[in-house]
Amino acid sequence: MGPVVSVVLLVLPLALALADPSPRTLFGSLCGLLGAVFVLWLGPLGRRPGLPVTAFTQPALHALVRGVADGLGVRRRYDVRLVGEPTVEARVGRLRRELHIGLPLLAVLTRAELRALVGGALAILDRPDGELVAKLRRRWSVHLHENARDGLAPLAAELIPPLDAAAATAAGRADVAAWAFALQEAADLEYVLYLEDVATPPPRWWARAVIDLDEGWCARLAHGIDDPVWDRETAEQLAFAHPGLADEARLLGGRHMVLRTSDDPVEVLPLSVRQRRRLARVTLDIPATYLVVWCRIVDAPQAWWRRRARREADEYRLAAGTRSRAVDVLVLTVLADTSTPHELRHAATVLVEDALLHTGRRLEHPAVRGVLIGPDGERIDRKAIDEALAEPGYPTLRGWLQNEPC
Repeated sequence: MGPVVSVVLLVLPLALALADPSPRTLFGSLCGLLGAVFVLWLGPLGRRPGLPVTAFTQPALHALVRGVADGLGVRRRYDVRLVGEPTVEARVGRLRRELHIGLPLLAVLTRAELRALVGGALAILDRPDGELVAKLRRRWSVHLHENARDGLAPLAAELIPPLDAAAATAAGRADVAAWAFALQEAADLEYVLYLEDVATPPPRWWARAVIDLDEGWCARLAHGIDDPVWDRETAEQLAFAHPGLADEARLLGGRHMVLRTSDDPVEVLPLSVRQRRRLARVTLDIPATYLVVWCRIVDAPQAWWRRRARREADEYRLAAGTRSRAVDVLVLTVLADTSTPHELRHAATVLVEDALLHTGRRLEHPAVRGVLIGPDGERIDRKAIDEALAEPGYPTLRGWLQNEPC
């Protein structure tokens, strides 16, 4: 329910009471106000998540899902919803079966990879015990604690491999299906970090929020997102979560994981402003009754990004045992002995942002960290920061951090 309707429902009883303060009117206004509060509270509970995917709203995505369903012989009825989280997931309730497809994931996956994830989810929706299998699929993941594995292992050994087989059939190759699940895991983690990077001030009864989460995510993908977590151990965890694709998953351990914009994505028709607001409100967990001032990421106040850089830089300074911004080169020297290369790179990026965003420079795109543009057009990007980190004594970094000529 929109904020305008919410305001009308709440203000109308009060206006009537002020216009005619008789006991009968006051009692009626009180009942109307309580009813309005109940309606506003109940409204979000009955709203279905996401946006409907039909042959009219998203023809290409609808055709892909139908093609996979026909290929697998899916007969049960289901609805397809486009959601704001990077997921392809089966949701099964007592009255409804839904396939949720995340808009952020569509930017990463090729058509074959998307068919794999859709196939695995449709295999759940087509089962009579789909609700049980969907819950098991969510629990039997790479994040499952070891203590919970033994109790679920017999059930997983029976129910999970057929889902993986359906994914491989839909993709046409088992290794494509395994890579699709790997990309989904990586995108899930990186999207959480992305949302933290574009986080807005905490909402109260009103909120300021960005509407173009999809555009910011695509800008980030265009620069490439390295996944520092992906290694042979992570591939082994993926093999555990997908026993039907275990051999293929283990072979992916030596593959470099970089999330990029897909070179063969399924076409997604542009969303309306109202649709984007609806997805963003759910993704950012903004209550339906809150008033929201929406803005694009590139149009957001620059103070947001300066505060973000200062907050994160102060965390790295505290980790190095100081609060002073005058010794940031020393902070990097300390972190170089205690951090992974990826963590050191991020620390350098944050410290450089904190130093330079207060001197007239700006981020090329606030969703992409470490790419700054000066008033004279001078550009500092992540490649330049990596090269500066490789210099003995950090002379270039010293010049940036102290705002001196290099």
